[in-house]
Amino acid sequence: MEPYTGNESDGFLARRGAIRGPSSGLPFPFVGSHPRVIAGLIDDELDNLVCEAFDCTDTDDTFRGKLRAAMDRIQPGVLTSICAYRIGFEGDAATELSLLITVLPGSLRPAQAVNAIGELSAVLESYNERLGNMAIEIAEQIIETIAMSGRLPGVPSEDIKSTSLGSAPSIGSSIGPEGQGQSSAGTLGAFFRIVTNGTPQYFALTCNHVLSSSRMPAIPGSSGTPVHVVCPAWRDHFHWWTAADNVIKHRSTDARRVSKAVAQKMLCEASHHPVGTVYASSGVRTNTPGNWVQDWALIKLDSKRFPPEELSNIPLPSSCEVFERLANRNLDDIDWTPRMEFSRAAPRPEEGSPLFKLGRSTGHTVGEYHKIDASASIAYSCDGPNGKQNVTVKGKVHVVLGSDSSPRFAAGGDSGALVLNGHAEPVGLLTAVADGSVAHGVGYVASFAPILDNIKEVVQRGPDAKKIEVEFL
Repeated sequence: MEPYTGNESDGFLARRGAIRGPSSGLPFPFVGSHPRVIAGLIDDELDNLVCEAFDCTDTDDTFRGKLRAAMDRIQPGVLTSICAYRIGFEGDAATELSLLITVLPGSLRPAQAVNAIGELSAVLESYNERLGNMAIEIAEQIIETIAMSGRLPGVPSEDIKSTSLGSAPSIGSSIGPEGQGQSSAGTLGAFFRIVTNGTPQYFALTCNHVLSSSRMPAIPGSSGTPVHVVCPAWRDHFHWWTAADNVIKHRSTDARRVSKAVAQKMLCEASHHPVGTVYASSGVRTNTPGNWVQDWALIKLDSKRFPPEELSNIPLPSSCEVFERLANRNLDDIDWTPRMEFSRAAPRPEEGSPLFKLGRSTGHTVGEYHKIDASASIAYSCDGPNGKQNVTVKGKVHVVLGSDSSPRFAAGGDSGALVLNGHAEPVGLLTAVADGSVAHGVGYVASFAPILDNIKEVVQRGPDAKKIEVEFL
């Protein structure tokens, strides 16, 4: 199979594979703008072999590391993700197992992409000669850290309005750093109880990049300017207040609409409450072993606003009904109460298992777990000695594909949403989303077990923290 190139303007650079275009008979070579689909793996010998190859850490001497090195030989610093999927065309039944390599827009010419396919093929064959002719595709893709993105959706989901404007925020609510004009907005993912030396304290969990542009971890008790957190995020509060005020000012003839606008404006004027203060965070980094991406922050809750007995469990009761509708399946047999001790990792889901989340921008969505974790290069805008600087974190993340009911699993502003399996067990924290011609809207999720380990490690570094117990509420 000879590689062929596509149309640069559509984000598709080159591909080597048996499926060379849609069966509808469109002109060849196809262009990336023709709707593409990516799908999970099947129980096939070659698919299983690829899974075995990717079952490694993301370090230099592994299969993943050798694929990274192959791309760096062509053009260093342009890679955004490495993963394997079944790729096809919308409306076609056929999909082909493909190694998908994504790069920054404008960073590679099609001729360079063809050369890269040769380098990558050699790595595949060196692992197992049967992989030597595996399909390979190279396309452009941005990985968005989806809270401070310039493409953050301006309109938050209606799914989270009532919780965000309520007296006490709950799971899925819009949150952000305090301060008029703050553009960042993300999602409150979960509540924790941490017992330090016998004293319980209560926290909310979200992504570090929702609240901070520091690349360094925040250690409990360390000096520095405290980061105060509000709900809803400033930009969402402003949106809801302005939308209601405009309806009232224009004196709509729809009495019901005006009544709802008055109620919404009153809620806005009574809300925008403090949530708490950042207590500890990971910064932006990876951890070992495994080289999993770390991007979390703990917010110490105001005990007056968050009485321990009133903290919400997950998911919200209404979420179960919505998830049931979106998943098109009966969830009556699901307890929605975690079946595990929080100190243990949830079992790895099966390929295609439904995963659930409630986020600031896309609300309730149902996705499908992908068995192969991606090797991602995620760019963060962090504080530096001379202003903002880009910091790229290279590591592993879980992959969540879209579903029939939620083709796009996540969007900007969903950062911090907790991703759950069918037993309400935490799989991870939604950290980034793919924006490209192929894997568009795919969610990248920081794995929960390494997050838990890192939380314990960071909190343990606080003053007089001799014994730490962490409980997921």
